[in-house]
This record gives sequence, structure tokens and C-alpha cells, in this order.
Amino acid sequence: MEPCVSSAAGSWLLADGTTVERQKSAVVVMNPFAADAVFSLVAFTDDRRIRVREWSDVVLRSGRATSFSLNASALGEATVGVRLDVSLGRVATSSLGVSRDGGVRSAIGVPGPGVGAVYLPGGGDAGSAVVVALNPAEEEASLSAAVHAPGPAAPGGIPEEALPPGSAATFPLEVPDPSSIDVRAATQVPLAVVRRSVGALGDLGATSGSPGPAAAWVVVAAAGIEGGSVPTTTVYLTNPGTESVTVTI
Repeated sequence: MEPCVSSAAGSWLLADGTTVERQKSAVVVMNPFAADAVFSLVAFTDDRRIRVREWSDVVLRSGRATSFSLNASALGEATVGVRLDVSLGRVATSSLGVSRDGGVRSAIGVPGPGVGAVYLPGGGDAGSAVVVALNPAEEEASLSAAVHAPGPAAPGGIPEEALPPGSAATFPLEVPDPSSIDVRAATQVPLAVVRRSVGALGDLGATSGSPGPAAAWVVVAAAGIEGGSVPTTTVYLTNPGTESVTVTI
């Protein structure tokens, strides 16, 4: 379950798209403001950019939301990232993924131009997770990632990997449960990064993580159906610093 975005922005990056068999991906755009908004989208795969006429100068009326299917224009791609640029007004965005095997996942957009570091704590993985990265810039970027988990043994991560200009890429990882994947841009080019987790029954979840630590957090618990069982909510914490911390939940 992803949080709400804290504010609107004039540019958004959405990395968590895949249109391979049995997967559907879309971008959801919302305009909660009193004025209309105008925006355009461009999609990125590992080796091409995709521009669609219907994605240019889209007008979204005040108080409305809309969605754009990635399968319709980029079918069969392992990774599809999207940059959304607003020319008038403001909007908020998220990705939406639907798997025939494992339900629905969503990740909020990352405000452009991206971030230099992101922390992706999580768990419930069935021994594997995927890091999806988007470089929307006109110059090459690179990233590396470290995996942190309880105990002294440090699992592997991602050695420095290059991302060509205007491209998106997927990096599979073997991770313990729980774990935190800490991703850093190895150059001055900012990125958008998402952690996609695979559950024990093949269900998927995704998170855009946090670009930095904070002294306090508000976590919204999952809600159950009235009269039914209450789902279990697990809070995952990571300490990216060099000193121990004490927390109260």
C-alpha cells in the first residue's frame, strides 16, 4: 500500500511499468485543483522512447482523474518508465499494475527531475525483489544498490550499472525478509527508482520508497472488510546511518 503524495508537481517520473505477458500497466493522473491542467507523457524502455499523439497536450479538467494504458503503446516490454511534464496547472500521479497471477500494485510518482538516493525498506518477498530504475535525462546515469537486513551477514546488491540517456531498466535481486534496498545514483544525474516485491503466492507490491530518513513517520494501516478479519500490518524500518537509533511505534 502506497502513501498519498504530499503535494502536486510540474513534472513526474513513474518507473514501475511492465507490459510483458499477463501484466497490464497504466499511469493514473489526478487534478484535484480548481484550475484545468495540461500535460504530456513520454515512455522509456531499455532501448527506445515512445511518444503517442494522444499523450501530447492532454487537458485534464478540474477535479477529474484519468488513466493511460502502457500496453496499448508499449506491449511486450519488461520495463516501461514514464515522464509526465505539466505545461499548465498541477497534477498528481501514480503507476498502476495489474497481474493476472497476483492482483494489483501501485507506486506514487517521483517529482522530477528525480532523486540522488532512495531507501526502499520492505518485506514479504518470496526470496526475490526487483529494482526498477528510470533515467529520463539526456545524459548517461549510473546507479548502485546495497541490501541491508537483520544480522551481521550483508546480502549482495547491485554493482555500479549504467543507464543510457532516456532509458529504463529492471534489476532482479535475491533479498531476505525483511530487507532494505538502498539505491544511489553514482553520477550527478538523478533517477526515479521503485522496489517491486514478489510475495509467496506470486502477488506483487511496489513502493517508490523515501529519498531520505526522517525523525517521525505516519503509517496508515491496512483496513479490513466490515465484519471480516482484520489484515496484519507490518512496519518495516531501516537505519541508513552509522549510529544506532531508538524508535517508538
